[in-house]
Amino acid sequence: MKVLAHAVQGFRNLRELSFAPAAGVNLICGANGEGKTNLAESLWLLTGCRSFRTTRLRQLVAHGGDFARIDARIFAAEREQTIRVEIDSRRVAQLNGAAPDSPHALLGTFPAVFFSPDTLALVRDGGQHRRQFLDIAISLQKPAYAAALSKYFKALAQRNALLRTGSAAEESLEPWDLLLARHGARLVEQRSAYAEKLSVLCAEIYANLSGGAEKLRLEYSPCVPCGGDTLDAIVALLHRFSEQDARWQYTTAGVHKEDFSLRLDGREARIYGSRGQIRCCALALKIAEAMLLRECLDEAPVVILDDVMSELDAGRQAALLEYLRGWQAFVTCCELPSVFSGTDAALFYMRGGKLTL
Repeated sequence: MKVLAHAVQGFRNLRELSFAPAAGVNLICGANGEGKTNLAESLWLLTGCRSFRTTRLRQLVAHGGDFARIDARIFAAEREQTIRVEIDSRRVAQLNGAAPDSPHALLGTFPAVFFSPDTLALVRDGGQHRRQFLDIAISLQKPAYAAALSKYFKALAQRNALLRTGSAAEESLEPWDLLLARHGARLVEQRSAYAEKLSVLCAEIYANLSGGAEKLRLEYSPCVPCGGDTLDAIVALLHRFSEQDARWQYTTAGVHKEDFSLRLDGREARIYGSRGQIRCCALALKIAEAMLLRECLDEAPVVILDDVMSELDAGRQAALLEYLRGWQAFVTCCELPSVFSGTDAALFYMRGGKLTL
């Protein structure tokens, strides 16, 4: 998987930008506020996922502009392809000149993994960040998972709307319980299988990044035990909490409440981990995600690292660079990291939304 050419028009402060990235590491250097993260964001939107910074589309359009456009020529699935994403009051996409049903239809076409300082929320903050991580990671591998996730949340919204009326009887919830269980069973089974592989890789990668200082273990906590009749188990779970749901007027248990924990030598990293340990945990998660994408799709994803290197010591920078070998990566930084000196990394400078060699 490679980006052969990338062009942006009217996207945040990137009013007119185009460049041909190198096949390996691309360093995007510049001061804060010049547009480095905007470029990283424009690359991420090619995946078909939403922005990692905002849900408001108009914020993606340059001040005073009417629309934004992102064009890319990529090499994927053993052929050249084109992707276009246009943004105004809505987001539309084209793949090879044809319009998919929605931008989410791009999932799997442009596999990418993104890491920024905000990724630390995966480890230190609430479970919604870890659920979102699993959902995006699995969706990039298996677009059918994204479809099941969308159907699950539509059914959840309907069940919650019924609960908010204050007069929802258990029998009136039954159709929504069955829908939640039908779609949720697929989510639980695929999350469980993915987390099992992720845990093994994360432990290995963390050991390499940290020099084996402590052992990392990922523990997934499904809403129902895996291995039996997951659909019936979810229905039973919803029934068990139905009285509480009626009192609180929303669905208090289910797939949408799942989580996983990261433990260092048995202690939860979120609570007991140092800043350096938390950063290593998050990096291990994202590198493992990239490796599992490569295994599933039989081609390496694009790796986008936004303002990451400055927070790593020389040893961890060198370990990270080893993982990037042979992959196309976009690395933004304020100053050129010394670990890239003497490498064949391509160097670009960002200033005022313009990119130069």
